[in-house]
Amino acid sequence: MATLKTEYDRFEARISKMTDDKYDERITAEMYDKKLKEYKSKQADILQQMNDHSSADKEYHLTASRLLDICKRAESIFKSSEPAEKRVFLNFILPELGIKRQKPSVYAEASVSRYRKSARYSQLGCLTGCI
Repeated sequence: MATLKTEYDRFEARISKMTDDKYDERITAEMYDKKLKEYKSKQADILQQMNDHSSADKEYHLTASRLLDICKRAESIFKSSEPAEKRVFLNFILPELGIKRQKPSVYAEASVSRYRKSARYSQLGCLTGCI
């Protein structure tokens, strides 16, 4: 965002200098109009990018807030779910869950190993045995 603001201000300074040049007759009115249109267009693009970033930032925070709320209520949501919904949830959390000799079995070792090697796991600072 700071980079976009700096770029926007740079064009604003150019417009100001160019206006002085026009009044001091260092540039023609045609050149002024042409460059003014170009700089205003670039400023409009920068403002749009700034708005896009701002909207994405708000959406990110809303999504994170919703996710945390769901995580806090995960147990009660799971308990109140229908069996089919529970199965979908478990398949999402433990994609390698299976039944072996009529007993539930978790084949999550490969998933856990992949997760432990991931950058996200390292960012969390988990020690061996965290999972």
